[in-house]
Amino acid sequence: MNFPPLDEPTPIGDAVSDPGLESPPPPDRVVPQPPRVIPGGDDLPDLNPPEGSKEDGSDLPPRVPPGDLDRGFPPALLVPSNPSPGSGGVIPPPLDLLPSVEENGPGRRPEFLIPEVDPIPNAPLPILQPPNPFDSVRLRPRFGARLRNYFDAGTNTYTLIYEGGIEIVAPNSEGTGTVDLTADRAVIWIQPPANNDPFRGGRSFEAISKTNRIEVYAEGNVIFREDELKIDGPGDSRTARAKAAYYDFQTERFVALNGEYQLFLPGFLSPIRVLGDVVQQYRDALTTPGQEPVLGPKRIRADSTTTTGSQFATPGYRFDSGSIHLTLYDPPANPIENPGPAWTVDARNNAFFLGPVPIFYWPRFVFEDDDFDPPLRNVNFRTNNIFGIQVLTDWSVFKLIGQRRPPTILDWNLDVDYLSRRGVAVGSELTWYGRELVPGLFGNYFGYFDIWGLRESASDILGPGPAIITNPRLNADALLARRQPWPNRLDVPAFQDFRGRVLLRHMQSLLPREAGESLDDFRLQIEAAYISDRNFLEQYYKRIFDSGMDQATLAYLNYQRGNMALTGLVEGNFQDWYTETQWLPKLDYYRLGDSPLGGLLTYSGSTGVAYANIHTASEVNNRFLFPLPGGGRAFLPFDPVSNTNGAFTALRGHTTHQLDAPINLGVLRISPYAQGQLAGWTNHLRGDEIGRAWGAYGARASVTAWRAYPEVRDELFNLNGLAHKATLTANYRRAHSSQPLDSFAVMDDLDDNTYEFVRRYFLLNSYPTVLPPRELDPRLLVLRRQISPITGTTDVLDSIETVQLSLDQRLQTKRGPLEAPRIVDYMQLNLATTFFPNAQRDNFGESLGQTMYDYRWMIGDRTSVVSSGWFEFYDVTGGRLGPDGQPVAGRGLSVVTAGLDIRRDPKGSFAIGGSFFDIDTFQTSAFYATIFYWLSPKYYLTASTNYDFSNQILLGTNFALTRIGADTLVTVGLAVDPQRDNYTFGLEVAPRLSPHLQLGSGSSISRLESVIPYAPTQ
Repeated sequence: MNFPPLDEPTPIGDAVSDPGLESPPPPDRVVPQPPRVIPGGDDLPDLNPPEGSKEDGSDLPPRVPPGDLDRGFPPALLVPSNPSPGSGGVIPPPLDLLPSVEENGPGRRPEFLIPEVDPIPNAPLPILQPPNPFDSVRLRPRFGARLRNYFDAGTNTYTLIYEGGIEIVAPNSEGTGTVDLTADRAVIWIQPPANNDPFRGGRSFEAISKTNRIEVYAEGNVIFREDELKIDGPGDSRTARAKAAYYDFQTERFVALNGEYQLFLPGFLSPIRVLGDVVQQYRDALTTPGQEPVLGPKRIRADSTTTTGSQFATPGYRFDSGSIHLTLYDPPANPIENPGPAWTVDARNNAFFLGPVPIFYWPRFVFEDDDFDPPLRNVNFRTNNIFGIQVLTDWSVFKLIGQRRPPTILDWNLDVDYLSRRGVAVGSELTWYGRELVPGLFGNYFGYFDIWGLRESASDILGPGPAIITNPRLNADALLARRQPWPNRLDVPAFQDFRGRVLLRHMQSLLPREAGESLDDFRLQIEAAYISDRNFLEQYYKRIFDSGMDQATLAYLNYQRGNMALTGLVEGNFQDWYTETQWLPKLDYYRLGDSPLGGLLTYSGSTGVAYANIHTASEVNNRFLFPLPGGGRAFLPFDPVSNTNGAFTALRGHTTHQLDAPINLGVLRISPYAQGQLAGWTNHLRGDEIGRAWGAYGARASVTAWRAYPEVRDELFNLNGLAHKATLTANYRRAHSSQPLDSFAVMDDLDDNTYEFVRRYFLLNSYPTVLPPRELDPRLLVLRRQISPITGTTDVLDSIETVQLSLDQRLQTKRGPLEAPRIVDYMQLNLATTFFPNAQRDNFGESLGQTMYDYRWMIGDRTSVVSSGWFEFYDVTGGRLGPDGQPVAGRGLSVVTAGLDIRRDPKGSFAIGGSFFDIDTFQTSAFYATIFYWLSPKYYLTASTNYDFSNQILLGTNFALTRIGADTLVTVGLAVDPQRDNYTFGLEVAPRLSPHLQLGSGSSISRLESVIPYAPTQ
């Protein structure tokens, strides 16, 4: 490096030169000042010179680096006064000739404030010095900045003092990150290796050696940024703002006074802000087994902190903590995916505030950055006519016990709820997932466990629906007159005091991990369920009762390889109000799509054996449960699905086969087929063994045609040509059975437990003194649908002759960019019907039945019209009796649904539609409308309503308005359910911190009715 002589000082950029630089005083005039300790145990000189001190830096006190205090680094790097050439001292290098700072005025000095705090308690480091992780450190003074500098030849240490602004940038030596620090004033210490020149001259100095020891103390608008550059965006960056700060580029230690640390965490809406008097980041120095010095994981520590996701000076919500510790670590491999490094947070003496209002206190909780929620996860406040005033709380079990959540546990929740009309309830939910439950043996698995219960003595409020055995309001006269199709169940006594449910579901893959994405399957599904009584699920978990999976106890094993499958099922029934088959066990073997004779034929088949015990619901064949006000009792002689009237046990075996001979005749495809089954039971409804031979033959034919209309174009409907495609399909089948269907008990499940439950009570209430009409027999409905005997039910087969006809049509157009348009369906219309040649035997005297349509009009990508329908043309006879005592005929089944769906994301969406249902003398026409709409950037509206025009009954209405604030979401809502005489008001206050963290209550959806996510499906 070339430097000018002493009498020609050269300015550094816009630094102000000082030609009157005095010679340093002799050493005997130096009065060293005691070092002062800065946060973390690092010492820096007091840059407020005492009165009478020299301006050239000769009075600077010795600097004691952190190595001498608590790190075990080499001896202290002392910065004494510059030696005088006449006193035998070492002449400093040319850098010492650079101009010093010009005073701001008489008696004015830079104000550097260094409070005294205790050092960080860290593990002792090795004596060896870890390598500098940065490739270079660039010093960029701002315009008008001033510099003065010193050099200590004994320790080979440079001291640079900048005023007027400085930016320091240091990229990582591996190219995986960068550090940026800006401040109004800074002191920089640089210790290069002996006889090395660490600088490149010019306006921006640069320390280029990886072995340089570089430390910085900065004051005034200090901004410290650190970005690991591993992911796009700010997801792996950290920013600190402080009045004063210290940073060591070798140990990566950072200390901020009166600072704010911003940390981006996954899944959060904004960076987490940690405000504290002292905020420190550091890395422990460790050694490898070969005694090589390395740096440990990054740590952050702060005392008397405020943590929030709010970006306002006065946050709308905050966590106040006595101390907070964050540690960056590499977690073990995630069972599904490796998320990479994560932060672990340990906070002590925590209080959560919404505005100035304290919500709760907790002494300590430990969590990971992807699990940032307090021990109290949810507080729901609600009030309605069913449960009264409700306080529903959700607690994180891992936070309560102070343990880190294992990687294979998704969530573990504790419920403690208070319901003023019911009592105190306690429950818990646990969900898990992962890979290789037994390493090297089993594959992926997932499942959950849910338990919830309480002690109560209040009556249930269920509203219109299936009559309950103990219902005191059963009005038989109204039922018979069809003025009240369902009893109003507003005061149903509970069956027992202790009520609740237990549910376990687990899915375990038995394929080894190396199986990859093959089509083979080998899995075990385990379910266990307990429900205290028949009304509990409908009262407390209405949504699961209506549309959820059956609460079953079973073990199901499925092994599939290619087109072969072997299944095993063991299932029990512990709920006596359901008709359920206990399989002890059930084994089946399947082959689908074999091609014998060189592909001329297609073969499919199944063979199975099962030992079954049918438990019939307690309300069937019981003349003492349903007293009628006019005398007598309602009576259901047999279950409408299983055809049993009590316990039934049998051993069943069957083998079923099908051969197809596909023939292609140009556009026409014909496939004649033959089906056959041999089955035997050790018991049937008459009490002895029975066998059945069933066979069928027929043919399927299909033809597809299409035509293009490229000239059809319309900007309004976004049409760019049309293509009409149609497929006409016909299926003729004639089947014969050696035994009638009524001879057998139906062991196979034809419907969910809830639908079978409703069907039984529908028949009890609608036909309390006569046999149910045969047109409503669900077995005959399944029989006429012509389901495949290979994969469908084994029991429901009989003699029948049908011709099934269907026409599937669609109009297609092109949409999208001109250079890459895509083909989309513009309109669909599918029609289907069944012709019964022997209508008297097979379809209650009508030649046509099972007539259906499905229509969809995709006007645009965000607007669609849909409609579907199902029609039966026979009359329902043999059910209700007229005044003359003779059966009165009713209408057959007619169902029509239609709706319009408009989506304008993100502005909102709107849906309107209705459904019409008519069977026998029952009729309903339900209308619904829902809207989700952004009224403004600050307000969001959701509303829905359902109304039955046929019976002139309001089915339900929900309304919620959300205020979107910078820090919180505030929602108020009202739900009206006149069927259960229930009105619910809800209030929710949710911080805008993470989608997983909410405090408040849902405006219309009860947590008790929610479905657990990640549930395995059957």
